[in-house]
Amino acid sequence: MEKPLKDLIKEELTVDEQEIVRRILPRVKQFIGFTKEGKIIFMADASKLPRIYHILIYLLGKRLANLAELADSPNASIKELSDALGFAENYTRALLSELLERGLITRSDSGLYNVGLTKLEEIMRLLESKLEKTEQ
Repeated sequence: MEKPLKDLIKEELTVDEQEIVRRILPRVKQFIGFTKEGKIIFMADASKLPRIYHILIYLLGKRLANLAELADSPNASIKELSDALGFAENYTRALLSELLERGLITRSDSGLYNVGLTKLEEIMRLLESKLEKTEQ
């Protein structure tokens, strides 16, 4: 007997959040950690990475902090990013625009930015590649 169409669709298209996070967690530790209060701590030497990657690392941390219930939301405003990273807001805005164009982050209707779960693997590969190149 054939499976109902709805079951087939669910089976084929459901994204397993836990599996995605499980795959990247061991690799994420080289880039970020959290305080008990959920503040994102950079573990990698930030001076070795272009500043655009700082935004990706922060948003990656924000997504994971939210999943760990250390942050209320996976989203960050331009002000939050600027304050956390020490960038001028106009500079942060320009970097975010580039990341949006590259499809690595999304922006909500309310102007908040985040990294989607489906982009976590791609972002990790990008960060690891960039860090590896700077260490050679």
